[in-house]
Amino acid sequence: MNLLKNFLLFTKSQQRGILVLIILLFSIIVFRFIFSFFYKNITNNIDENTEYIKQIEALNNKMNSFKKPILFSFDPNKIDEKGLIKLGFNNHQINSLIKYRTKIHKFTSKEDLLNVYGIDSLFWLKIYDYIDISNSKNKKISYKGKKHINKEDLIWINFNNLNKDSIEKIVTNKNISNNLFAWIKNNKITKNIPLSTIKTHDYKWLTTWIKNNSTIKNNSTIKNNSTKNKKYTKKTKTNLIKIEINSANKEELKKIYGIGDVLSKRIIKYRKLLGGFYSKKQLYEVYGIKQDNYKKISSQIIIDTNKIKKINPKKQNIKELRLHPYINNQQAIEIYQLFNNQEIINDSSLLNLKSIKTFDFNRIKPYLLIEN
Repeated sequence: MNLLKNFLLFTKSQQRGILVLIILLFSIIVFRFIFSFFYKNITNNIDENTEYIKQIEALNNKMNSFKKPILFSFDPNKIDEKGLIKLGFNNHQINSLIKYRTKIHKFTSKEDLLNVYGIDSLFWLKIYDYIDISNSKNKKISYKGKKHINKEDLIWINFNNLNKDSIEKIVTNKNISNNLFAWIKNNKITKNIPLSTIKTHDYKWLTTWIKNNSTIKNNSTIKNNSTKNKKYTKKTKTNLIKIEINSANKEELKKIYGIGDVLSKRIIKYRKLLGGFYSKKQLYEVYGIKQDNYKKISSQIIIDTNKIKKINPKKQNIKELRLHPYINNQQAIEIYQLFNNQEIINDSSLLNLKSIKTFDFNRIKPYLLIEN
């Protein structure tokens, strides 16, 4: 009771302060209790997760031991799951193979493995020499409603995925296979081809087919005995001309190797905004010109800086100055005020402007008409 009487002796503002203090102290006590409870749970979860992570790492270590395939002779009708893992089969291929031999029919030839969903021709070529089927007979595969199909028609070769050994199995001539492998290292083959088609044509035809279905990255060559070591090289532009870029029209720009209809329009549009080019490197600022284009174009152009259309800030307003790609709004205001309020303009007076840094000065100066 004495505490209550003493409490009532305080002013209303003091009473409110005491109540707020009591509430804060109570909140701190409750928070410490709740935090200690959740902290224990979090610690337990961390311990459980740590144990779980260890189990995953142990499982990964176990799986890593099967990463490098060990090739050995096997019968697809008898081999178990562990043996397939050692050979390099993934889980999807293993499940498909087991379902195929148990629910459809047993394997009677090496080519039957190509009917298993998930086994492509590249993987099949790797294991081909190790497939050993007891009492196998070379039969042609038949489907309902279709005539007999040659098994080799089902094998499509993607040369981009083949290593040297795989190519030698397809092309038995070592000289030709070496040249093919060298070609594939530097070029991308854009189409796949059935194995049966390769076997029904000679190497001259195959060489021509690969050449005609390649995206050439470098100036590469492919040799063939029958073509007497003829070199196939990427065409390059000869008789390059020099074009003055500040005065050239669309048709003249298109004469430059590397510039087409679209790029010529963009160059002219940007040149108009700038007033002209004073450096070849400004071409990087044109949309669509990257390093590869620039290397082709830069050697074919010349720049006449006398043909640059200069800006006279004394005769143009701030809005017109702002239209230049290199001048922002603040710079336009300060340049306008400088040229209209000061009689003598020089490099130092431009560099003294707050918004003009050395980088800005070097870009803007070629376009300003300074009359002293």
